[in-house]
Amino acid sequence: MAILSGATGSVSFKATGGSVVTLDVTEWSVQEGNRIADVTTSAAAYTAFQGTVADNTWSFSLPLDAANSPEVTAAMAVPATGTIWFKLGTSSTYHKITPTTVQQISPTNNAAGDVVRVTVSGGGGALTLYTGTAPA
Repeated sequence: MAILSGATGSVSFKATGGSVVTLDVTEWSVQEGNRIADVTTSAAAYTAFQGTVADNTWSFSLPLDAANSPEVTAAMAVPATGTIWFKLGTSSTYHKITPTTVQQISPTNNAAGDVVRVTVSGGGGALTLYTGTAPA
């Protein structure tokens, strides 16, 4: 078993028709999901469900740099579409989701002394593992 260090990580985004931009992030999260259909029949004594299509979602957070925000540097304004790569710690492996759509951008101000942060989230697309050189 190889345990990956999460001490570093990045998110790369390529908007449709654009170029790849890589952001150093505080944290990221990918939720692999599936839309589920209720296929229970009246003859069954229990409920039954069946997967239909992938329904993957994602989010990442980073300190807000007003001059280089994700909306500007990575063309990630809502509802930008493209391909996104989430680097797994210090490895050369990524979670890749394509095509995906930016659904929400949420700045957060913490008056307890933390910097202003922004969380970007989205969904849609196929999730695959990509191992190799950095996205370009």
